[in-house]
Amino acid sequence: LPGYDTLRIVLANKIVLVEGPSDEIVFERIFHDLYGKRPMECGIDVLSMRGLSLARGLELCAALDKPIAALRDNDGIDPAELRVPVGEWLKEGVRELFIGEVAHGETLEPQLIHHTGDALLREILGIADHADLLKWMTREKTEAALRISASSKKIVPPAYMLEAVKFAHG
Repeated sequence: LPGYDTLRIVLANKIVLVEGPSDEIVFERIFHDLYGKRPMECGIDVLSMRGLSLARGLELCAALDKPIAALRDNDGIDPAELRVPVGEWLKEGVRELFIGEVAHGETLEPQLIHHTGDALLREILGIADHADLLKWMTREKTEAALRISASSKKIVPPAYMLEAVKFAHG
């Protein structure tokens, strides 16, 4: 696909491909919490897919033999099944796909609730006890991610995101 996102992939030393802005914000926060720097300071470009498909991003990185960590929601599908269509572009230690366990939720928000816990997330997000946390986080994806990013308290990262952060950092 022509455009700025494709150019970013071509020019980046290392790339992390995520599904949306909230994934990007949370990934950057987890990276900073672990390494004390933003990914860009380490030569890692975090890119929200938006108009670029996961498969095309992996295909382009494979053609360029470029390292990439790609993250995606499981959408209730076994991660092994989700790897099949992009398997030809994955290469252990170079191009990896990170997906959360189905049992921990289909998207980022339930994964965050599962790993961090209801009470701490409510405190970080400023959400009242009577409010439906998952419903609020799903409706206010970017706002939730921004509050997590700005908080002085750290979340417990979903395992797949933590693995992706460590992989991207090297």
